[in-house]
Amino acid sequence: MKKILATIIILLFFAAAVAAENDEQASPSGVTATQDANMPSKKKVFMKVGAIEKVESDKYIMRQTETRYEFYLDDKTRIFLRAESSPDILTEKNYLVIKGPKNRKTVLANAVYIYTSKEEYGGFADKKDEDKDDVKRVFSTVLEGTIKQKDPLIIRTAEGAEYAISYDEDTYWILTKKAEKEELKPGERIKLFFDKLYTIRYKMYPSKIVVDRVKAGF
Repeated sequence: MKKILATIIILLFFAAAVAAENDEQASPSGVTATQDANMPSKKKVFMKVGAIEKVESDKYIMRQTETRYEFYLDDKTRIFLRAESSPDILTEKNYLVIKGPKNRKTVLANAVYIYTSKEEYGGFADKKDEDKDDVKRVFSTVLEGTIKQKDPLIIRTAEGAEYAISYDEDTYWILTKKAEKEELKPGERIKLFFDKLYTIRYKMYPSKIVVDRVKAGF
């Protein structure tokens, strides 16, 4: 009789384990049965930082300290180049992101981020994934707008407000622009962005790659 009871208990234990495993497989995103199904889910972007070590045809090897990541490109991969720049390259219709203190109508720029257009900035920024609170802790103002006038430099925001941009020799200028895969050369420092993480069993296709030639912190 004791053996029969023990057998029944073991069978019930395994049945419960299988049921729990099936529940997890039915919800790969990690949403539990008690979570509101109508609740909007926040898009997660995974980033890896390292340097190109080797290029072999369509396969790229990125080194991250002692770890190496193999990744591939497809037509959906967006590639951007970030490099140090200057106000000399500014043209009307450039889109700027300015960081620094401001008064009512003037911004003293600590750093100016230059984009070819507002549309190209939108393709790069992934703004929904930014930590706005973190930005505010570093800079007193983050202002965005299209160049209306170069000298003196004036931008117009999406709301129609106009601001004069004051800068000096200590202002840091960063240009971000679309790039081609030819920029992915050995030695280049890069950031890989993935919409989801893959295991070693899958080819890794980043959704966005940034070739980063600027100082850390900008």
